[in-house]
Amino acid sequence: MPMQVALIGSPVLKGEFRRLYLQLKGKGISSCAIGLTSQWESQKARLVEKLRSVSHLVVFLEHREDWFPFLEGFASARIPQSIAFFPSDKRDGINSLPNTVLPLFTHIETLVEFLETEKIRLGKEQERTEARDYIVNAGIGLSEENLALCVQEGKTDFVERFLALGYSPDTVNSKGIPLLILAIRNKHRELVFLLMKAKADVNRISADRGSSALMEAAVQGDRELVEALIEQGADLDLRSKNGQTALMLAIGEGKTEIARLLIEKGADLSPVDALGMTAKKYAELFKQREILSLIDERLKERT
Repeated sequence: MPMQVALIGSPVLKGEFRRLYLQLKGKGISSCAIGLTSQWESQKARLVEKLRSVSHLVVFLEHREDWFPFLEGFASARIPQSIAFFPSDKRDGINSLPNTVLPLFTHIETLVEFLETEKIRLGKEQERTEARDYIVNAGIGLSEENLALCVQEGKTDFVERFLALGYSPDTVNSKGIPLLILAIRNKHRELVFLLMKAKADVNRISADRGSSALMEAAVQGDRELVEALIEQGADLDLRSKNGQTALMLAIGEGKTEIARLLIEKGADLSPVDALGMTAKKYAELFKQREILSLIDERLKERT
């Protein structure tokens, strides 16, 4: 149900109604005012019908009118988000506060703030409902493995909705491969940046190769992605199962621009892989003269 607030009280409070109505309107919250007189019982059926269409109820309590017990009972049972409003400027003292089981607000600013928070909450609930329906109606089960499959297949619209449902961007598939790495390996760049925006752990390691997102991006030679990962905190010196760093992999794959970038960003030049190779030895083996020269220059600076 979309957010709809009913403002109910004595018609003599129309000035208060208007003040609250305008503040809510300014926050994009839809509301309507209902004035109840001493003849309210003759309109009870219509009142009940109206109340069943609202998500929130605000009852003005300048005076405890004879309709209040009915309204209080109905609201408590049927409209969980019902509150009473007794303006602070109407109080003569603490003892003037009316007795009610409904949450009581005495300041319009606090009341509007509460309803604005409620609007946000309802919006998120609606988003989750729509996301769930979108996925289920497509015949996709709600599971982490299906989320991983959607990432692998580049189904951005479904991945967005899985995330809206609260699925973690750090989910791994049955082989222990994180979503971010799946997206990079399958070259779904839009999904990569979506997962990064969702705060995926850029240093989460894949169970198969022991690789990081930075290693995968370095192998592909994607400078924009490498820079984005570094900006988001990617560790330049993580090592794969074979002991290789992102720098070693970039050199081995001939990605000179990426190798230069990693060195300039401060990649450690000392790690030794499972074959006893350093980044310098990789540059020598693959005849990467420009990179070799840059490595020698950095090593001299550090001695």
